[in-house]
Amino acid sequence: MKRLFSIVLPRRARRSAGYARLFFGPILLVFLVVFGAVAEEQVEKKVDRKIAVVTHLKNTTTSLTRSELSRMFTKKKTTWPNGKRCIPIDQLGDSKIRARFSTQVLRKSVYQMTRYWMQETMTGNAKPPVSLESAATVKKYIQKLEGAVGYIYADEVDDSIRVLAVLDPSGALRGMVKKESSMEVDEPPPAGSGAKIQ
Repeated sequence: MKRLFSIVLPRRARRSAGYARLFFGPILLVFLVVFGAVAEEQVEKKVDRKIAVVTHLKNTTTSLTRSELSRMFTKKKTTWPNGKRCIPIDQLGDSKIRARFSTQVLRKSVYQMTRYWMQETMTGNAKPPVSLESAATVKKYIQKLEGAVGYIYADEVDDSIRVLAVLDPSGALRGMVKKESSMEVDEPPPAGSGAKIQ
């Protein structure tokens, strides 16, 4: 089908359009670069959020080593020093906090832990910890069970739960709260403070 007519811009208009592209193009590019850098910085800040291991307010244990915590979450250790049953609480497998906790504390990926629990379940040794979808749900669960232990971001901690100090002689636990408290803290507790799991 033949074109019945066409619009031809005057030479001056075409020249003005070219100038506009030359002027606004670099400005748009700078804007996209700056905006991308800001967005990336915000993502990095979220990644740097500390993880707090939390428990019931009445739990008398104040600190755990990474190894002890790992044994709890793999159910190789099932009781606290006071004899109460230990109830580990995971977060959902596709969450970033679950991936970080698995890598840092359990020294395995979420995928490796899934395979581990499949084997444990098939052999009848143990079932995986319950997985909850948010920090709010974890806190509610812990408030009801004195033996519960879970993990959330430190900025989500409130006075309804208590933070357990997580100690690691190797110093490999980065981004974990290392002092017992009900709020976010950074410094390690003094040597010999608090009960320890045998």
